[in-house]
Amino acid sequence: MYNPIYTASLDDAQIILAGTVVGFLLALLLPGRRVRGFALATFFVGATYYAFFYTPEDWAVGPFSILIGASIAHWALLTLYVRTSQYSDSLFWSSFLMPIALLVAFKAQSTLVIIGVSYFTFRMALSAFEIRNCKEFHLNLLEYLGFLLFPATFLAGPINPISNHRASLDTRAISLENIGVGISRIIIGYIKYRFLANMVNQLSFTVHWDTGYVMNWGDFLASGGAYYLYVYLNFSGYTDIAIGVAGILGFRVKENFDSPLLARNAKDFWRRWHLSLTDFLKDAVFTPVSLVLARAFHGKFITLAAIIAIFCLFASLALWHGMEAGFFIFYGMQFVAFTVIEISEQTFRRHNRSAFKDYMSNPVVIWFSRVTTFVFLAFTCAFLELKTWGRITEVVSSLGGF
Repeated sequence: MYNPIYTASLDDAQIILAGTVVGFLLALLLPGRRVRGFALATFFVGATYYAFFYTPEDWAVGPFSILIGASIAHWALLTLYVRTSQYSDSLFWSSFLMPIALLVAFKAQSTLVIIGVSYFTFRMALSAFEIRNCKEFHLNLLEYLGFLLFPATFLAGPINPISNHRASLDTRAISLENIGVGISRIIIGYIKYRFLANMVNQLSFTVHWDTGYVMNWGDFLASGGAYYLYVYLNFSGYTDIAIGVAGILGFRVKENFDSPLLARNAKDFWRRWHLSLTDFLKDAVFTPVSLVLARAFHGKFITLAAIIAIFCLFASLALWHGMEAGFFIFYGMQFVAFTVIEISEQTFRRHNRSAFKDYMSNPVVIWFSRVTTFVFLAFTCAFLELKTWGRITEVVSSLGGF
């Protein structure tokens, strides 16, 4: 699923090891914020180009130049925005919508494929939100390029806030503790990504359905559960490696997972899963839609406004991942479950707050909820694995339908 260059082979692991050592020495030895920032940003841009674009057969200068050009244009918009005394709304929306328009343009065509463009554009859009809130932008053009093209998070995130990157440049957080934690995260991430994910993937549809194995509904759930574990171990393993590499270099990167296997319902799951993306979509989709509807409804129908905003959030997640039916079925089921949990909790809490508190802290309820949530995720993740409508109908029909 996620196949960053530094987990593909031993040679690639050696490349990332060499890059990490060079970046670490630059961060450790160079004096002064300005000199260190210039050198690291230059190194990050060059390392990303070499790791993800350059090959001896194809230098891929064109696709990489598009990212550089977009970065320069966006930096100019953000700089103009913070230098405008009235903080123009039009400049903010231009800064936010420009990367979204770029992402939509690339998603809508298949002629030119640029790896990493989704997370690249989301980092730009998130930067617009951050700068609107703090009204400050302390990165020069080269440092902003280094932030957007930071090699550890370039391919598949996490979507790191610009404030984390700027603070890391300012403080030079190089320490034996950070190095030790970084190495341990890399080792744990590599084990999850390379071994554990591949082991559980052997129980998924990737193996069984493609060989013509006739399933029952128990197999369907087992396969979906295996695919859920595979996605989690694969993605969180990649994230561990990215955060570990960044930590060795002295850069703090936003966590992407908070023990999602311990989630007690769909709402709790989305508080723990792919945090950098869901937090971004809360700011970019859920909150604006909620505010617009609250004004339109004149403060009434708050629950309805929240449900519509939740729907828009999950629809955005589905569209961002792709147009296949499996994504819409998965996120549609997540939306329904999330909404039911939200309304149920509000109603329960409103009628008897103390009973709701006791219910939420009951250990039997907690573990039963976790098992039920895992089964629900196993069922819905099976549709992610099957992906296309034709494949889904073929499998469900063979199982006797719903």
